[in-house]
Amino acid sequence: MEFPTLKRIQRSVRDFCFSTGFPLLVLGMGLLAQAALEFYQDRAGLGVALYLIALSGLAWAFRQGAWPIASRPAPSEGRDSGTVRIIPFAIGLGLALVAFLSFGGNRFTLGNLTLWWLALVFYLWGVEERAPQFRPVSWKPWENACGEDRFCVSRWHLVVLLSFIALVAFHFSLLPIPGEPTVDHAENAADMLDVLQGQWSIFFPRNTGREPLIMYWTVFVAALLGVPLSFWVQKLCTVLIGLCTLPGLYLLGKEVGGRRVGWLSMLFFGVAAWPAIIIHFGLRMAYHLFFTTMVLYHLFRGLHTRQRNDFLRTGFWLGLSLYGYTASRILPLVVLLGLVLYVIHTPDRQQRRDALIWTGLIFLTALLVFLPLLRYAVEYPSAFFYRAFTRVGTWEQALPAPWPLILPSNFWKALLMFNWDLGEVWILFVPHRPALDVVSGSLFLFGIVLIVGRYLRERDWRDLFLLLALLVLLLPSVLSLSFPAENPHPSRAGGTAVVAFILVALVLDSLLTALEQRGVSSLARGGVAFLLFLLSVLNNDRILRQFDDQYRLKLWNPCDYGAVIARWGNLPVPLNSIWVIPYPEWVDTRLPGLCTGLPDHDFGLPRDRISETLRMPEPKLFILSRYDASVHELQTLYPQGVQWTYPSRTTGRELTVFFVPHQ
Repeated sequence: MEFPTLKRIQRSVRDFCFSTGFPLLVLGMGLLAQAALEFYQDRAGLGVALYLIALSGLAWAFRQGAWPIASRPAPSEGRDSGTVRIIPFAIGLGLALVAFLSFGGNRFTLGNLTLWWLALVFYLWGVEERAPQFRPVSWKPWENACGEDRFCVSRWHLVVLLSFIALVAFHFSLLPIPGEPTVDHAENAADMLDVLQGQWSIFFPRNTGREPLIMYWTVFVAALLGVPLSFWVQKLCTVLIGLCTLPGLYLLGKEVGGRRVGWLSMLFFGVAAWPAIIIHFGLRMAYHLFFTTMVLYHLFRGLHTRQRNDFLRTGFWLGLSLYGYTASRILPLVVLLGLVLYVIHTPDRQQRRDALIWTGLIFLTALLVFLPLLRYAVEYPSAFFYRAFTRVGTWEQALPAPWPLILPSNFWKALLMFNWDLGEVWILFVPHRPALDVVSGSLFLFGIVLIVGRYLRERDWRDLFLLLALLVLLLPSVLSLSFPAENPHPSRAGGTAVVAFILVALVLDSLLTALEQRGVSSLARGGVAFLLFLLSVLNNDRILRQFDDQYRLKLWNPCDYGAVIARWGNLPVPLNSIWVIPYPEWVDTRLPGLCTGLPDHDFGLPRDRISETLRMPEPKLFILSRYDASVHELQTLYPQGVQWTYPSRTTGRELTVFFVPHQ
């Protein structure tokens, strides 16, 4: 006897298990595999075996259509007119030449800055396309999409805005991390003080060479807020740059795979520990994340819209990126890679001709923006390239082995950093842990498989570009041939985080699409919310507990010294009568001042000069390492002195304070 209803039920159950249960099973297998790699590194074989099963299942599901990947925006049919306004273009290039000559001596002046800005204005006037007529913003918060309106605020935009506000609150809550500055913060503060004293340098050669953008941006923010330079201000400024990365990442993800890909990449990047630590560290590394995002976004958008102004913006951000962080010097190669892949994959002869024009516009614009630093590089090449060449060459020490042996090894270690081991650079991450957490790490590998599969199926240049850009962005870390122990490096390879989280978002979006097609939207959204919650918990623990604990154990605590100085400074003890006694491999005596908003004050007093303080009748305060025997000399010189131990939240980091009342 036939039971059609029962057969339909069986078929529905089978279809559900295939289309819904199987993708979720593959995802769960991937999460278990990454958890095994992270928490049981002594049993790596288990994680690898689970990954092989999960990735094989993913490849099969993709091939069967059970795991579709997001469609890309179709390119427009635009053509480059090839026209140039000759007179302003020629004036711009002429002014650029004069400006280049005027930038000698490593100084910005009002004159050469004016020439440079005028050169850029005339150049852009000569080559830009006319901007489209502005349309007023329309408010449609009751609608999920805006239709054909160019400027419209819909319900979706409100969701993105609220998500961004939540991420802003999250990052401001992390401002106390890291709790202690390093020597690099003190060196940067010294450069910023030079700026405040009127030394407007194009490049700052102190401390092996530093790009200028962080100096001027920090000075500007401190002046705007009306606060002195301090470690807190340094961190605030890089956090602001990091927060600017988030909307850029949304726009980049939107270009790569649609608005949901952009939203998911912004969310997962925003709560991840790896970029968060870089953003909060108060040094130049945060600029690399921001500029990588902006350059990639405008390049993708330009090759999508085929509008000249988008390529001019690509060139602008590319040139400006070279003022941020040394690792950004790899971005011209990334842009060139994208353009070459576009030309190779484009059969249309006219489009290939246009691509040559766009390439010229990008690099000419970048060159004009880079002009001051170019003059410095020509005038002082050894200073400009010193930091890079000490790593890739033999400027500081000989290579530990022939470079053909080091390079493949470095590349292999760098490739393993996402899911296995980010190396031993403890100052920026938890040593020997994966760069990505359990959720992002598994989704990242899934993204690699899906992108490879889609490229083999469709031969779209954008898929191949994402994969190869990931490898190129590893080069600033991989090329540390003289110091292979510095590879993988969290900040030098930081640009890869942008691509990694785009891949993470693509996988999540494709999984959501697969589940929504089967009518289980609520399950899909609940699953993503759970993954985001899990990721937040894991990364919060990694930042606030794992990273912070090991960071404080590796460093001394100059901000504790700063707290003592802030408590006793001026009243009752004059600042010039407070000293920190140096001790071998101890705190940099400039850092307590940086913690308390006194970046120009070095509180160091060498041990052999302690007796000179006898000539000073006012009250005195000496701060010492708990291990420093100089306290016995102080007790001999000042028998009336009072000594106590200042506690620290880090065991073993307590300090000795010795107070001498008025004589």
